[in-house]
Amino acid sequence: MLKKIRIITYITILILIIFGLFNFLNDNGFKFGGKNFINFLISKFDYINIVEDNTSNIEKDIFEVKNITNYEYRNIYYNKKEVKKNDIPVSSTKKEPIVYIYNTHQSEKYTLNNSEPYNIIPTVMTTSYMLKEKLSEYNIESIVEESSVNEVLKKNNWKYASSYKVTRTFLEKAKKEYPSLKFYIDVHRDSVKRSITTKEINNVSYARVMFLLGLENENYEKNLKVIEYLNNEIEKKYPGLSRGIYKKKGPGVNGVYNQDFSENCILIEFGGSYNTIDEVYNTVEAIGQILGKYIGDLDES
Repeated sequence: MLKKIRIITYITILILIIFGLFNFLNDNGFKFGGKNFINFLISKFDYINIVEDNTSNIEKDIFEVKNITNYEYRNIYYNKKEVKKNDIPVSSTKKEPIVYIYNTHQSEKYTLNNSEPYNIIPTVMTTSYMLKEKLSEYNIESIVEESSVNEVLKKNNWKYASSYKVTRTFLEKAKKEYPSLKFYIDVHRDSVKRSITTKEINNVSYARVMFLLGLENENYEKNLKVIEYLNNEIEKKYPGLSRGIYKKKGPGVNGVYNQDFSENCILIEFGGSYNTIDEVYNTVEAIGQILGKYIGDLDES
């Protein structure tokens, strides 16, 4: 009799556990099926990193880092709204990538407000994929860096301040793999209050942008010329959308930001931590046109 009671108790507990798990998965957007299960797991992380641990060589540590990037990053652009091509001719010929988009601070997140429909944790990597898709409307092929900066920092016992050291190796590797690359865009977001990083223009709310320039790059004037042009074009078409150009040097700052790698190495802050992904999307739609025309014109010249 006692044995039967124990069996019934165990079965009851098991049923409760299964019922609780079912409710948890259902509440978090899970639907049964193998593919959905994989997507569910992936959607709960910015990216899943798989790193080989059997090497002490720094170069191998960096270049053997692999990860699975959240699939939703690549699809949010299409899910947001119908993309308008603006009658831009699209070439059927596969082009070599000329733009490399990366995130030195990959873990920089935006507010979770309004992100539920996309089932993602919005970060600057989301912005990178949005920008890639926007540039594709101008027949500009781009690649987004997916290797994990944090994993390289951990494996080499480097501090967070060495993030630019990591992305420098990514830049060099990308250039070797894709000699066609001409432009390098480091996408960030700021951490100041929302009132500073938000602008309403014609009843549309935007995440404001800011260009950062390192003055300890001895050829910074060339980089400055590029971002001055972009900043002026943004101001002409979207007054107040840009916060301008922030020049940095001296103790306690990087001062170079890998901008010595190329005069076309651009660091852009898209909004801040309190901006929604919708506001960031609106900004990418706006300045993506300006970047697309600028890059396209230079590539053809």
